[in-house]
Amino acid sequence: MGQVDDGAGGERSARRDQAVRAAVEQGLLGPDAPLAGLLDVTGIRESAAGLRAAFDAVTTPGTPVLHAFAVKAAPLVPVLRLLHEEGIGAEVASPGELALARAAGVPAERTVLDSPAKTPAELRQALALGIAVNADNPQELERIDALMAPAAPVAREPVP
Repeated sequence: MGQVDDGAGGERSARRDQAVRAAVEQGLLGPDAPLAGLLDVTGIRESAAGLRAAFDAVTTPGTPVLHAFAVKAAPLVPVLRLLHEEGIGAEVASPGELALARAAGVPAERTVLDSPAKTPAELRQALALGIAVNADNPQELERIDALMAPAAPVAREPVP
């Protein structure tokens, strides 16, 4: 029976089927290797382009928009690098996720720290690097304000 192409979904199905066949033929997937992770790189690129186009259609030209992918959803440097190349930033919730995003080349200005339990050290690091921080509550805003406040000058007497 022939493949029915019902638009983008049909194209995705065809790419998936081709990838699975190739994985089986190359011995990457089979009785001795029953698990394989396959990514539709073309589909990822198309989705990123569609996301950017949708926002471009409804925002004033020049309006900064940061699309960010949750690193925990696919904590793999090659995936994060691909997303970065397609204009997608990184949403991180831990030092490990931040390390993965940085290893993938995602710059600080395209990274967001978003965790319900940010430590003072994580906040300090994010602020020092210029990473955007999603504050979850008023107490966290107070901690951020305190970290961002300039240090009070310390008076020292001259050493004789």
